[in-house]
Amino acid sequence: MAKIVTAPLIAVSDKDGRHHYLKAGAEVPAFVSADDQKVLAKRGLIGDGSKPEPKVAPKVADAK
Repeated sequence: MAKIVTAPLIAVSDKDGRHHYLKAGAEVPAFVSADDQKVLAKRGLIGDGSKPEPKVAPKVADAK
């Protein structure tokens, strides 16, 4: 299962040293090593790809 960015923004480097910026909800690219993914996950910056149920505001009755 792909890892998903949970932080607002993270930066990762590819094998050539180029930086890539990933916003929340982006899939972590395959070039990010397993070790780097473990560090990012431990710090709470990426997750397992499961998306929580969206929170829906309760319906408010029309005031008349």
